[in-house]
Amino acid sequence: MDKKKQKFVGLLAQKVLSGEISQELFKRLELAVNYSDEFKIQELGDPAAVAVVDWFKRRGLERAWTFTKTACPGCSKESYAFENKNLMLVICPNCMGEKTSPLLTMNPGQKDLQGLSAQVREIILRAEARAANLSPQPK
Repeated sequence: MDKKKQKFVGLLAQKVLSGEISQELFKRLELAVNYSDEFKIQELGDPAAVAVVDWFKRRGLERAWTFTKTACPGCSKESYAFENKNLMLVICPNCMGEKTSPLLTMNPGQKDLQGLSAQVREIILRAEARAANLSPQPK
């Protein structure tokens, strides 16, 4: 693993050790980081992995970046932002910690897909439509 990826994963590991993110979320994010060059975004089903891989493929890690705590655009709870001059990756333990897509539980008006590439926005919207067709309908 190169030093930039190692620094990124190291920050996430600190959040696990301080109890701020789950080990399960860390493992998923670590896999996304380690294999970001191998993955095709359209083949990923995990929104956390999609976000990380998209950020890496758009060279988010190659430019100087900062790490800050911020409010999640989806649920307003504390999350972590990796940001450089023109890209931002938000990791929300609340939304991304669940195995199911956090976007499925949001109303369409609550989603903030800004900052994601058009390809990733399209994939997320298609996944939501598929999941809506698969989820049991209330009686």
